Amino acid sequence: MPKNQPKPNQKRNQPKKNKPKTQPPKTVSITSSKLYWITLTVVMVVLGAFEGYQMKISLSGIGMLLASVIAIIGLAYYIKFYPSTLDNRNRAAFVFLGALLIGFATWAGVVLLLGALGEWSPLVGPVGVYFFAITSLIVCMTLGAATGDLIGKKRETLDAFFRQKFKRLFLL
Repeated sequence: MPKNQPKPNQKRNQPKKNKPKTQPPKTVSITSSKLYWITLTVVMVVLGAFEGYQMKISLSGIGMLLASVIAIIGLAYYIKFYPSTLDNRNRAAFVFLGALLIGFATWAGVVLLLGALGEWSPLVGPVGVYFFAITSLIVCMTLGAATGDLIGKKRETLDAFFRQKFKRLFLL
């Protein structure tokens, strides 16, 4: 028996084949498609306008209703497609505080200003007090939430700005 041939039990010196590591397939979410967000917005606007017309809501009421729906869809789209460097807990805190402090304060300021200027009745009359209050609160709080998220994203910049600005106060 020649020396070159391997024994039947012995493995040959063959290079190992690298098996490609199989990754689990990524789950595709419908919300990852921008077409979904466009379709959702268009469908909500069309159905909201149709339903408002069927319920005989004034045009300004339909506009406020659609504005509140579009604001919520816009916030969801923004959070989905514009990630933050913050972890989810801190991002949620900034969104919540933005909605609570900035959004509610803006809404309260607008309502108080409209009342003080006497513009409350002409604006609210066609849609009703409660409808105006709820839809305008939704819009203001949604915009406040987006502002809070932007503030959270720029937190390091703001910290450096205020640290530089008020350095003398803290050093005394």
